[in-house]
Amino acid sequence: MRERMRQELDRSDEVYFDLKQGVGGITDIEFMVQYAVLRWAPKHHELLAVTDNLRLLEILTRFGLIVAGTGTGLHNAYFAYRAEVHRCALQEVDGLFDMGTSIVHRETVTKFWHKTFESH
Repeated sequence: MRERMRQELDRSDEVYFDLKQGVGGITDIEFMVQYAVLRWAPKHHELLAVTDNLRLLEILTRFGLIVAGTGTGLHNAYFAYRAEVHRCALQEVDGLFDMGTSIVHRETVTKFWHKTFESH
């Protein structure tokens, strides 16, 4: 489903990175968090008590469901991405950035995406 969304919505190209829909962007983090909630909520009901992704990442990390370093990396990436989205909205500009922007965050998100979905 995510790949189909990416094909239809991702505006990234060789020069620009789509902050929301690009590989390693906001929507990838949101998909992984929701997957984790669906997977572990039956055993960890605390995951059902909150809905925002930053707090969910904190809970997933606290319970060891996501390795601490990865959880922190995803949290930092999501926080930074959301700050950029808000900045873009205030400046009335799109969410396209130079491909070199946020490369560390994109690599963190992409690495966890592959570990989560492509190792099965």
